Amino acid sequence: MAVRVKADGSGIFDRIIRLPRTEATVYQSLAKITEETGYLFIYDSKVIHNDSVVRVRKQECSVRQAIHRITGSRNLE
Repeated sequence: MAVRVKADGSGIFDRIIRLPRTEATVYQSLAKITEETGYLFIYDSKVIHNDSVVRVRKQECSVRQAIHRITGSRNLE
């Protein structure tokens, strides 16, 4: 992902979004973030498994938290 982030750490990753309660693939779940933010996600499918099904509870969280919850990884840069 290539995103411009302010030096103080704020930016798109700190933006609060609303996620609906869903059971969907990682790909579909990341698409929900795209709908909320207008940012597209480009990633290596050898690292992020598109077809894995994830359950997301209805919540408000930062984009960063949403990505971590959807992918199951806190090690993404």
